[in-house]
Amino acid sequence: MVVRVEPVGIQKVLEIPAYKAYALKGRPALDAVRQAQQFLPEQGDDATRAWLLCLEAEQLAKLGDRQAVERLRQAEEAFHRARPHRERAWTRFLDEGRMAAFQLSTHVRLGDEAHVVSATQRTLGSIDQKRTAIIHTDVAQAQFQIGDSTAGVTYARRALESAQRTESTWGLQHLGSIEKTLASQRDHGARELLGDLLSKRHALGSSPA
Repeated sequence: MVVRVEPVGIQKVLEIPAYKAYALKGRPALDAVRQAQQFLPEQGDDATRAWLLCLEAEQLAKLGDRQAVERLRQAEEAFHRARPHRERAWTRFLDEGRMAAFQLSTHVRLGDEAHVVSATQRTLGSIDQKRTAIIHTDVAQAQFQIGDSTAGVTYARRALESAQRTESTWGLQHLGSIEKTLASQRDHGARELLGDLLSKRHALGSSPA
């Protein structure tokens, strides 16, 4: 049985299972998101609803479940009804850029090349420049996953250049997620890029900042 809570307490109830999903993997992560969804009211809280649907889409995509696409559609509908800045302090982060990023990460995990490209363009047009390195890194990973190593190296190089140009520490750190992938490539360009990336990340780690 699901126990409904008063609006004043919904934040704490939602936060626990929803944020717990970030620390879990596989089915337990999906279950945590769905547990949080059970506490949503039948109407209202659309920003929270959109966020949780996006999280569910990501987790389904990680499991290779195509239902993730439908969850993204539902999330978009909820987002268009939402007023993130008026609902709750913790949903103010949800904007067009963040929604686009959820779309991208989900299609990356599904290995859907066509949607990855369109989602990339949408995301890049909705975020500040310091986050472009992260988006290019995610696209690079998607290209490697679908077997296009040439495109993967191209996007990874763009990610590194963007991180350097905008002095994005976050972007350089995120590039670390594809180091193993680059190391497994036989392409000279991939090896050269890996060397540049390791050098920059080492310099970052040695920096007093």
